[in-house]
Amino acid sequence: MSRPSMDDRLPAKLAHKASRSTGLELDDLLQEARLAYWKAKHHGSYDPHKSAWSTYSYISVSRHLWGVTDSHRRKYPDCEELSDEVPCGDPSPEDRAIFMEMLRQLPDDARTVVDLVFSGAPELSSATPARIRQVLRSALGWPADRVNEAVRHVTAILREPMVRRAPVAHHS
Repeated sequence: MSRPSMDDRLPAKLAHKASRSTGLELDDLLQEARLAYWKAKHHGSYDPHKSAWSTYSYISVSRHLWGVTDSHRRKYPDCEELSDEVPCGDPSPEDRAIFMEMLRQLPDDARTVVDLVFSGAPELSSATPARIRQVLRSALGWPADRVNEAVRHVTAILREPMVRRAPVAHHS
């Protein structure tokens, strides 16, 4: 096995460190670190009068990896990070049915937002809430207040505890 080049030592070191501290796949983090290093080297705003190259590249790669790991943490929180009220793992069929009923009770605009967000659109997968609203406005052609109202409905229903209710007996 060959020794890593000088250009690969820093990304490798920081990727290993990030992988150990987060548990994310080393190969994925190494690719992200190499990409950040390459961008810093070829497209960055390095100024030798402000800092040494090693300092600039270290900060550039570290910030990028922090962003990647933070984004992953927001998308896939650990069970330990979730409250005791949220069960870990796959939902039971009963919980899934309750959730689907809650979604059916949403107003039409809110259901449209849910459908679009869960459609797997790549621009929504790791976007900030503000960016998600911007994409929704653009994709749906809605004004900001309409999107915000639909998002408020969705947020409110997602924050409601999933209370298991006994089926209501219908008397004829």
